[in-house]
Amino acid sequence: MYLHRVRVALGDDGLPAAWDHAIVGQSVLAGTPFESSFAATGVDPSSVEGTADSPYLKKVPNHRVQLQDYRCAIPVLWWRSVGHSHTAFVMETLVDELARAAGVDAVEYRRRMLAGHPRHLGVLELAARKAGWGTPLPAGRARGVAVHESFGSYVAQVAEVSLEAGRIRVHRVTCAIDCGIAVNPLTIAAQMESGIAFGLGAALHGAITFKDGQVQQSNFDDYPVLKLPEMPAVEVHIVPSTERPGGVGEPGTPPIAPAVANALAALTGKPLRELPLRARLNSAARPGRPARRDRGGAQPAGGGPRICIGAGRRSAGLDLPQAGRARARGRGRPARRRGLGRLPRARARRARPRRARRGARRATPCSTRAATTTSCSVPARAAAAACASWRCPSRPGCPAPRSRRSWRASSGAGPSPWNCRRWRPG
Repeated sequence: MYLHRVRVALGDDGLPAAWDHAIVGQSVLAGTPFESSFAATGVDPSSVEGTADSPYLKKVPNHRVQLQDYRCAIPVLWWRSVGHSHTAFVMETLVDELARAAGVDAVEYRRRMLAGHPRHLGVLELAARKAGWGTPLPAGRARGVAVHESFGSYVAQVAEVSLEAGRIRVHRVTCAIDCGIAVNPLTIAAQMESGIAFGLGAALHGAITFKDGQVQQSNFDDYPVLKLPEMPAVEVHIVPSTERPGGVGEPGTPPIAPAVANALAALTGKPLRELPLRARLNSAARPGRPARRDRGGAQPAGGGPRICIGAGRRSAGLDLPQAGRARARGRGRPARRRGLGRLPRARARRARPRRARRGARRATPCSTRAATTTSCSVPARAAAAACASWRCPSRPGCPAPRSRRSWRASSGAGPSPWNCRRWRPG
């Protein structure tokens, strides 16, 4: 965790006349082979990158950046974009606050502060123009902008944000990048989209907390990541350049959090100075542990298990009655699919634990050809109910004549649709 404390005095022209910036945090390079790189100065460059070398400070006549490094028992290492992850958030949200204090538009204020930095201005102008900066938006939406240099590349992003029932909704992100000579534009676009998704998930959800010396988060139920419905539409625009190529794997991450925070500040009138943003807005509580789902992502109805039946990659669900619940190995636990359907049948069977294979032989598999190795095992009575909707074209009664492979895979009594040489849904 890093803490920034910044004091800025504005001149008569609305631009900073004095800037005092203090950073407190734990070095991510300490204890690694890279620690020797700052042994002489004692200042970890990754803790102040994006601040000490910020273009916003170049023309401030009186400025100071200081670092207080502390050590604690919690181990820390690199995060995508390293120190730029927090310095970009602080610098860009602070510049927006200065623009509001000066009564100047956020993009125009950056133009003034970035005068003499053509590559910063290039991505800023391109992103603002492609995003339609200054044009009307639907009611309840606002735009935020951020521009940052990292790893030899310059990135500006404009985020279009709204609040839906207290939850942050990012609808659109317009990204402009100047990475020098663009060797592969498709790779650049993919890395920008990836960096935006990573940074947005951390900005909205990412938090690790401690209580009594222990981490409180354990899995994705209490440490959520960005979900598909939360992913905004992303447009990536590349500035033509003949400069030396810069990085593209990490520069897309730092600007997204401040861009979203600036949009929320424009929407609510309240500056956001902490991450994650969702916790800062005091929105709905962190989602609790969801109900157990099967490996295919289907939610059981009425508390019963879900038996997958289908042809090839297509599958349908049949919820058995409560009295006919699937049990694994007769020990009173719901049967679990092992998620091995894509492996060849012989490899999948070898990949399963030996006890699971024995349990699958004792029970009657009820599955499809594509899912025969997942051991979706149910008792014969439940299997008969599950297979009632299937007809065998070769023989009225099931099972039909079996091949050696299907016999070896099933080796059990009772109807099973994938035992038939030819079968189709009823």
